[in-house]
Amino acid sequence: MRQRTIVLVLCLTLLLALPCAQAEEKEIAFDLSNNLVYVHDAFYALKSGRDGEMQVLTARVDDSAPRLYCELPSRPQNIPWEDVYEDYPEDIKQQLQKTVSSLFDWGGSLHAINYYTGRIGTVDEGGVHWTEQKINNSLYFENGNLRIYSPGFGYEGQFIVKHMDYDDTAEMETIHLLISDLKSGQTRYLQLMNTADAVPYLPGKLLLQRFVSQSGKTVWQLAELDLSTGDVNPLPMAMPEVLLNGATNPYGAIGYDRDLDRYYYATPNKLLMSNQGGEFTLTALLPFDMMMPGHGAGLVMPNSAYAVFFGGKLAIRQSGQAVELSNSLTIRAQYINPDTMEMFRKQLPGTALFVEEGYITAADAGQMIRNGDTETDLFVLQLDPGLRAMMEKGYAAPLDKEQLIAGINAMYPAVKEALKNKAGQYCGYPVSFGLHTSFYVREHWQKYMGEEAYPTTYLQLFDAMLRFNQKVASEDPEAYFLFDTQEDMMLHRVIYSYIRQYETDDTALDFGAPVLKDTLDLMKQAFEVQRAAGQGPQEFVGETSGDIRNAPSLVHFGMGGGNFLNVPDTFGAHNDYMPPLTFMEKEPSYEAGQMRVMLINPNSNKQELAQQLMETFLQPEADYKTWYALRPHANEPYPNPNYAQAVQQNKEDLAAYTEALEKARESGTANAETLRVYQYRIDLANQALRDQDRLRYLVQQEGLDIFRVIAPSVRYFERSRLLDKGPAQEQLDMLMSRYLGGGLQLDGFLQALTETAQLLYQEGR
Repeated sequence: MRQRTIVLVLCLTLLLALPCAQAEEKEIAFDLSNNLVYVHDAFYALKSGRDGEMQVLTARVDDSAPRLYCELPSRPQNIPWEDVYEDYPEDIKQQLQKTVSSLFDWGGSLHAINYYTGRIGTVDEGGVHWTEQKINNSLYFENGNLRIYSPGFGYEGQFIVKHMDYDDTAEMETIHLLISDLKSGQTRYLQLMNTADAVPYLPGKLLLQRFVSQSGKTVWQLAELDLSTGDVNPLPMAMPEVLLNGATNPYGAIGYDRDLDRYYYATPNKLLMSNQGGEFTLTALLPFDMMMPGHGAGLVMPNSAYAVFFGGKLAIRQSGQAVELSNSLTIRAQYINPDTMEMFRKQLPGTALFVEEGYITAADAGQMIRNGDTETDLFVLQLDPGLRAMMEKGYAAPLDKEQLIAGINAMYPAVKEALKNKAGQYCGYPVSFGLHTSFYVREHWQKYMGEEAYPTTYLQLFDAMLRFNQKVASEDPEAYFLFDTQEDMMLHRVIYSYIRQYETDDTALDFGAPVLKDTLDLMKQAFEVQRAAGQGPQEFVGETSGDIRNAPSLVHFGMGGGNFLNVPDTFGAHNDYMPPLTFMEKEPSYEAGQMRVMLINPNSNKQELAQQLMETFLQPEADYKTWYALRPHANEPYPNPNYAQAVQQNKEDLAAYTEALEKARESGTANAETLRVYQYRIDLANQALRDQDRLRYLVQQEGLDIFRVIAPSVRYFERSRLLDKGPAQEQLDMLMSRYLGGGLQLDGFLQALTETAQLLYQEGR
């Protein structure tokens, strides 16, 4: 069953005529925290910074933002996770034994625990004060290493923490419990079945979120756990169906209000309640992008309030009244950026926007439409042959709003053609664009290949690679010809390039061309030399391919996954763009672009409203990279509204990492990896401050000029029979796996590809 994470975004004030108490809502951001405690009308969050710094933040309900409550001992960097804890360097162990693993409430006071020592401490504005009191933490370790990392909670004089496990059958994260008596220190392990979360409930009991089989389906269930006996008793309320096979289940933050006898659970943007064990109803709206069982916390507050904490965001809501929704749109998409959702809210402030977020193909959407689906108003799908088929079959409503049509008319010809149905009408609007280009590192190429010209064909590339490997390949080479590229990746690149170069509508593709055989033969030789020397593929290190921790490499395929319009972090090196390689010299070459398209369900009775939502994408703010990438006449740099803050942050980073590097060198104990990390961050800050266009603009002129040279060659191959992102492509991939595994020789492999192409061509006719 595919993932379906329900996300709701709504402007309440214009949408709902709710009682005054229902409209009261509050959101507080506790960034970089997954541990929140509510004590004496105040929230306390454990914050862990990027470089090990730790703090406690606090806020009250009326606060708009948290403030610093206290500083805590920092967490060491570069922990040798591959070693057992006892073998850690002594200085790292000493640091770990001072850190706070979790905050918790004990007797109405804020406390802390260290999982490495089991020691308990109190927390106030002065920091953590470790006491002699401790729990037996031997069960926190397994095979010499700590196995507990989740935050725990205090309950009836006990500290309870979840031991995360994994159910391979259900492909789902599960939990067991470690329960420690805070007075005696005794700890016991309570094994649970099919359980995803556990929270405080009635005296001597916890409330569990479990998954159980019911009427042939797997569904969520709330149950009570007796802590003294371990007995589990299910509760009667109906819960949603479980999404299996590794899908993210958007249900969590369970809780129980004893005073009101009210149960709660949350989806990303719905808070549901059950009074006295009755049916769950929607009682409030939430602002989250996702929700996961066992990772979202629900906090019961006074006066019918309930707080949901997930991913560093706290949402406080009044409960008790049922919420009725009338004006709404439902979108099915694999993912929609939270910033885009904010734009949607502004575009349609009186409309509830539901996004069912999860993997969905054009085939899935087409089947839903054929089955008469009227609940979904819009789909966001990858532009591929399946989407083309949807448009041609009338499964996407034509657009008729002038602004949308004018917006598409301003785009590149390849984009416009991809969005038309048989009648020439536009049937979708682009919402995201991606491109992974390739490049040569000029300095590295010149060092190892001299003045030799860059390859323009695959034959030339593998000839150069063979000669390079014959000279340089070894178990620990000083340089690599290909950056982070294995043989199977290269084979896929060659075969897919061949298809894009030569596939046509009017005949089956023949893979028997001598140039393809010669190319694959030479590729095999180049990799065999590499293997014979004991050399594996280069492993990516750091945050960018330009990181100084990466050994030099000459050819970088498929890079630019971030902001393809900007200049990469090269630290003075030159990345020369590589046009897509061809098989014969002077052939035209095409970049393979990726695009997601929003289209309207022709069964929807809200098509006018759906097109109003689409108009969000007429503005660059919705997704500035896509907006610039698709419009050939958008050639002005796009300013960064946070430029001043970016400059200040880089100055602070430069000072902090320069000081850290000096101290690390002086200590004489810092390992080489630590020194490299600090130097990389110094280089990054220096580069940004030296070339401040990197900070001043989100789209820089230099990067934009480079992209404008590339953009006319971008194609989407949305009519390909072989690269269908489905069964045909799976057959090709299977043949490539057999070839690489020795199950097919080269001639047999090429013949099998040709036969597959012929069969698919006949089926297509």
